[in-house]
Amino acid sequence: MAKTLDNFVKHRTQLLAEVWLTRNNNVKVVPFDLDTGFQLLAKVIPKDLSKTYLFGVLLEGTTSPLPSEEDATRYLSGRDRIPKRAEVFNFPVLVIVCSMENDKAYYTWQSEPIITGGGIPGLETPRSFAGKRLDTSALKMIIERVSRWHEGLYSLLLDQSR
Repeated sequence: MAKTLDNFVKHRTQLLAEVWLTRNNNVKVVPFDLDTGFQLLAKVIPKDLSKTYLFGVLLEGTTSPLPSEEDATRYLSGRDRIPKRAEVFNFPVLVIVCSMENDKAYYTWQSEPIITGGGIPGLETPRSFAGKRLDTSALKMIIERVSRWHEGLYSLLLDQSR
């Protein structure tokens, strides 16, 4: 019975994450788990179709209610299955946690895209997880940060090749 419930939660979490991420028509999601540490690969495709910006997605699901960001933060902080801070990803990776109660979803970064003061793209591994509500404005911000990071990386690589 526990195995059946675990499989249900895992499958439904993936579906909920896909629904949340694809609320933006420029995001496509594919299952991806080739010993990478993440379960989904999200592709941001700009309107001009000139490039594709990728980010990984780690999934966590629970049957417990997560009524607030504080509850999501506590849940994320106690998880063993999320890669430890020592694990390094070479591109942005988002963690999405979904509660089976009311289909609420929260996110945090495992590998956060940043642009330094000098305009150089970097990735930051947070010291702790802070669950934030996943809604359409959060999704827009996620897409903007991933896009800016990739654009910064493309610029840096082009400058280095000249």
